[in-house]
This record gives sequence, structure tokens and C-alpha cells, in this order.
Amino acid sequence: MKWIACSFTVTTALLAGCAASSNSAANRVRPTVSNEAGQVLRVDGESVVLGQATTRPMSREVFTARVAELIAIDRDEDAGALVRVFPDLAEEAILSGPSAGPRVHRAIAAWLDAQAQPARGGWAALVADRESNPGRYAGHQRSRASIWPALRRGAFAEVAKLELTPPSDGPTPWPEIDALLLRGTATLAAGHPADAAGAFDRAADLAASWDGRVEARARLFAALAHKLKGDFQASMDARSSATGNLRVAEINDPMILRLMLESAATPSSIQSDASSRSVRARLGRVEIQRGSPQAALLAWRAAEADLGAEPPTNVLRLYQAEALIALQQDEAAIAMLAGLARTEVRPEALAMLGLVHLRRNQIDTGLAMLREAVESTTAHSHPHVHADAGLALVSAGDVETGRALMNAARSGYEAHGDDVGLRQLLTNQLRYARSVGDVDLAKHTRQSLLTLP
Repeated sequence: MKWIACSFTVTTALLAGCAASSNSAANRVRPTVSNEAGQVLRVDGESVVLGQATTRPMSREVFTARVAELIAIDRDEDAGALVRVFPDLAEEAILSGPSAGPRVHRAIAAWLDAQAQPARGGWAALVADRESNPGRYAGHQRSRASIWPALRRGAFAEVAKLELTPPSDGPTPWPEIDALLLRGTATLAAGHPADAAGAFDRAADLAASWDGRVEARARLFAALAHKLKGDFQASMDARSSATGNLRVAEINDPMILRLMLESAATPSSIQSDASSRSVRARLGRVEIQRGSPQAALLAWRAAEADLGAEPPTNVLRLYQAEALIALQQDEAAIAMLAGLARTEVRPEALAMLGLVHLRRNQIDTGLAMLREAVESTTAHSHPHVHADAGLALVSAGDVETGRALMNAARSGYEAHGDDVGLRQLLTNQLRYARSVGDVDLAKHTRQSLLTLP
């Protein structure tokens, strides 16, 4: 396999497959409000945050603006990627009303429905019915619009007493679920967990036939409420019901992951693949995908301190190095990776080090590290190593070698059934194809992305 030395820069967004996005919303959200009970729930902008947050969430307005921009330039698959990474904001964008425009709401609803189980079509049905019958939803939208300012100023008890009147004659239960979740959130933050549990349980029951993600989040909120009121059996039952069908590696909603941690009676009560260690590791991955490397770093450090074997400690340290790179703390990352290069994760550490050196224009050193990482592994055993090296090489101009490595990595991901890794590979390949104007590669890559579940 031929390797060439070219002068180029690898951006942080491409390091180790990291899909970090700039969180420009930080300056546009409103002040945080803490509840009277301590730090169970907080309100940031139009988002509910559990416990202490290290970064402010992206605002709904920024999210919908980004989706609108992507749709306008025929980048539907990128809009779908945003919905996958920010399912909570996608849901909020739909429920907040038609302000973003029908085309944007239809697109967001379609991508939400693509992930919904067991029923697909509920989000699109809400959008379509609201377009046809705006008067049916007007009262609920006005009530909803008045709630968030009250939540932001900490008037949780006031919101808990409001009479929300969602339409009862629509084709979906989403407005009623929304009203129940808002009431439950305010009631829990006001210090009345027993009343909140009932609202969350009802919302979960209604969502069960439509979207498992919404059901799981509501059920986990109910589990937290039961725990706070001291009914540990009810809490464990609600939590078990919520997590029974969840696969931690597929969760993209950080609230669900935080609720899994907060609602557990003890860390050891989180069973099977959902150990607190694995949940924190997934939370770190979700946070870095959402453009919050500081939150990711803290989650991965906390995971390392948890009991358990998965993910292994050195894998968690690789993740921490990735977060440090995203935070532009290269020296700390290099020191950590140099130590990891003497362990069983040497190929991964070398690949990440190689990318860092290439980005710093240290071409010979970077290529040498990537070469060793590739030659000491196979695309089947380490598809991510081959994918990263391939992306670096095509970016450098060695298209033939780079494309071969990426194609081999794709086969490796497919053999393992790793749709997450495959999607990241194809996304990076699509970005490359667009950057160099390779229309055919962009077309085929986009088609491959659209066929992924």
C-alpha cells in the first residue's frame, strides 16, 4: 500500500470520527433557573436540564434555523443527522407550534417518524392536522407559550396549577402528552414528586403506542419521581419498564441517559449492558456529538471511576483524549495518547496521534503513525482505525489509498452490523466528496446514507 507525504490540515471535526458541531446557541439561551429542592431539575432556554450542566443546550430556534438552511440547499440527509443527534430539540420544534414554517416541520416530523417505534407517522400526522385545522391547536399553543417564561423565572408551583387544554379530537396524542410532561416537570421541580409521578406515568402510557423514546423518557421521569417520594419499588418497576427495550449504544437523547443514572437505586442496580459505566460512556459520546466536549470529558472521567469492565479503562481514556483534542488541548491529549500507545489500544492511540500530528502539519510523523496503526490491524478487527487513516489520506490527496482504506473499513462495519460507525464513515466521505466536487461519489454516498436505519 502506497503512502504519500503531502502538506495539509485535518480539522478537529474529523479526528477519530468525531462529529462535533459548534454550539453557537450558548449566547442565545436565557438564564438558568434552579428549583427549590436543590438541583433535581433546571430550566435553560426552552430545555429542561437534569442536575448540573457544564454547557447550555442549543436553542430550539438555532436548531430549526439549521434544519431550514439544510433543506433549502437540498441537504436532507444532513437535516436527518441533526434530528438523530438532537431528537429532543426536534420534538420541541414540532410541539412549539408552526413558527418555523410547514416545510421545516414536515421534514423534522418525517425524520422523527423514521426513528419512532412501534408506530411511524404520528409526528407527521400532528403536523399535517395542525396545518389543516389550526384553530384546533390555538388554545394549547397559547397556554404552552405562557408556560416557558414562568418556568424560566422559577414559578414551578404556578405552572403546576395551570389548566392546560390540549385538543382532544386530533389524530395523535402528542398535545396531551406534551401537556402532561410539562405539568409533571413543573410539579416535580416544585417539590411534589407524588403528583408528578402520576402525570409522567400517564404520558408514558399514551406514548407507548407511538414513540418508544418519548415513552422511555416519561417512564424514567416517573421512576425518578417515585424515588424522590420514597417509593423505591414503584421506582424500580417504572425504571425496569422504561429500560427493558433500550439499547444503550443507540440512545441519542442525553436526558434519557441522565435519568437512567439518577433513577437507579444504586449503581449496581443497573443491569446487563446498562451499567452506570456504560451509560456514562454513552452519555459522553452523545455530548461530543452535540458539540459539548467539556461535558463529554466529564462523563468519560466519571465512567472511568465507576465499577465495571465495559468499556475498558483504556478505551475510556482514548475517549478522553478525543475530548481534549476537541477542546484544543493538544498537549494534554498527546501525553495521554503516548501512554496509551504502550497498551492494548496502541493502534487506536497511534491513529489518533497521527491525526493530531497531521493537523499540526507534522506530516512525516503523522503518516508514520497512521501507517503503523493500519499495518498492525485489519479492517475487520479495527474498521475505525482504517476509516480514520483513509479519511486523512484522501484529504491529503492520496485518493487511491485513502478510498481503499475507507472501502475496507466500510466492509468491516457492515460485517459487524455497526450502523453507527458506518454512518459516521459515510458522513465523512460525503463531506469529502462535496469539498472536492466529486459529484458521483457524493451521489452514491448520499444514497447509501439514506438506506441506513
